[in-house]
Amino acid sequence: MENKQSYNAEEIISSINGIERAEPDYFLLTRLKQRIKNNERISIPPGFKKILVPLYACLVFFIIMNMLSYLHFNNSKAQTVQSKQSPEDAFAGEYNLDTTVY
Repeated sequence: MENKQSYNAEEIISSINGIERAEPDYFLLTRLKQRIKNNERISIPPGFKKILVPLYACLVFFIIMNMLSYLHFNNSKAQTVQSKQSPEDAFAGEYNLDTTVY
């Protein structure tokens, strides 16, 4: 068994000695670079680009306006009125209702 394994190892090592380095094609690097460039490129239809710019501008405007309105209305203090009336009296006074029963 040991002789067979050593024979196989010797056969493999001797077969490697005959291997030479392969010569690449002349334009191999150029073709590889072009393939990488083509794979990285995102194809956007030309009409779609005309829509994207105004869309992004409107989106940014909308976000800024929402932030400003939130800051404006969040910082304004609501005035609370403390009334000395009961809720029933305030409701009756608002709608001109008498509390007298006939």
